Order: sequence, then C-alpha cells, then structure tokens
Amino acid sequence: FLPDGFVRPVECSERLVETTCIDTATPPRLAVPLINYTGEPIASLTVRVRGLRKVKAVRSVVQGKLEPRFEGGTMVITLGLQPADMLLIDR
Repeated sequence: FLPDGFVRPVECSERLVETTCIDTATPPRLAVPLINYTGEPIASLTVRVRGLRKVKAVRSVVQGKLEPRFEGGTMVITLGLQPADMLLIDR
C-alpha cells in the first residue's frame, strides 16, 4: 500500500494518537491535528515533525505558545493531550 521507503512526516509517542500534516502556502504554516483515542488524557505526548530545522513559532490551539526543540532535521514538541488539539507551526 505505501511506497518503499515511506516515512511518516509526523510521529507521536502514543500509538493511539492519530495525526497528519497539512501544509499551507499562504501563510507558510503547517497544521498538525492530534486526536487522542486512548480514552484517557495523556500527560506527556511527544510529537516529532520531520523536515524542520527551524520555525518562526509553534502554538497549540488549546494550550497556546509552545517551545520546540530540534534534533537534526526533526522538530520535537512535548505537550499534554486531552481528546484533541492542533499544532500550528509557522515557517
């Protein structure tokens, strides 16, 4: 189904969190929806977004401004997650 060598652009530390990455040209932003299917709040979820070495700003729709860290070409964010949230990443 997926091509050889396919790598997910976004990965989460919890298996039952669904996510994707929506790229917008104007403004240059990524939207990363996070849906929690565990049935319980997640105190500390780590989200990795590949292909980002720097960003202008990152915010959560629910929690506000977040401070990312970078590991090579991957942006890493850690946050709590209730049923749902969305990361907005300004590039």
